[in-house]
Amino acid sequence: MRIETIKKEIESIPTLLGVTEVGKQIGGWTRNKVHTYWKRGIIPEPATYIGNRPVWTESQIENWINTKLKGD
Repeated sequence: MRIETIKKEIESIPTLLGVTEVGKQIGGWTRNKVHTYWKRGIIPEPATYIGNRPVWTESQIENWINTKLKGD
C-alpha cells in the first residue's frame, strides 16, 4: 500500500523544462531566443529556479503554446 502512495506522489510531480527543453517544446527555438523572449516578457516567467537557472513546468509551456502561438 505504501508503494502505491509513493508512486502517486511521484506521478504528481510536474515535469520541469530548462531553457533548451523549452526551445525544443516551442518548436526549435535556440537557447538565446528563449532567454531573450523570456527577458522581454513574451514567454511566461519561470515556475522556479534550480540554482540560478530558470525552469518552467511542461504544462506551463504547453498552455502558453496553445494560447499564444496557436490561438493568435
